Amino acid sequence: MKIAIVEDHPEEQRHLHAMLEQYCAARNVAADIQCFASGDALLAVFEPGRFECIFLDIYMDGTDGMETARRIYRLDPACRLIFATVSIEHAVASYEVRAAWYLTKPFSAARLAEAMDAACQNLVQSSRVMTLHVQGTELHIRFGDIYYIDCHNRQARVHLRERTLAVDEPVNDLLARIAADERFLQCNRNTSVNMEHIDLVTEHDFQMQNGILVPIRQRGRAVIKKHYLAWSLRELRQGARL
Repeated sequence: MKIAIVEDHPEEQRHLHAMLEQYCAARNVAADIQCFASGDALLAVFEPGRFECIFLDIYMDGTDGMETARRIYRLDPACRLIFATVSIEHAVASYEVRAAWYLTKPFSAARLAEAMDAACQNLVQSSRVMTLHVQGTELHIRFGDIYYIDCHNRQARVHLRERTLAVDEPVNDLLARIAADERFLQCNRNTSVNMEHIDLVTEHDFQMQNGILVPIRQRGRAVIKKHYLAWSLRELRQGARL
């Protein structure tokens, strides 16, 4: 997740940076956090897509946080804006830029987590990483890059778009690590598929976006397909609301 902090007080900047690092580490989220001492410093380098979430103080020298937010919103409406400031004075005005959250200082790590969970849930999910050991080498793989996980000849495997990793741990341990991620659906014994990467559903299989067919077990096949359909419809509705 690409995050920017715009804060002119160095101590508060460091404190927020540390809380965000703690939050991301607790959720296995890969994060790139950059700090700026003013709105002007951020705007000098800003371009659409550079940041996914920006924390903004309002009371700063030069271009204040609210005007900085207006310019960012015009350039990149998809960027999440979270105000972190000492007063609620601008809370109503924050709606002009579709602010995702409004924090008043001082705030706790719990309040920050509440803001992130509410405003950046899909970003947190897409940025989660899994640490894998492959032939003695430690790899960090984004959950979103995994197509499916299965087991062949007692060897756990993690399938990506263009390669397969033979993992040095039991497949049940891998499946347990992804169990809480709603994108993954167990469709066969020791097999779980990432529904984000399903291209189409055939009579007996899920066809993935890279053309690979992942078998759906015969027992409960209709229920599995129904689960995938419900998830797909929910994702379409959420996408329409963004």
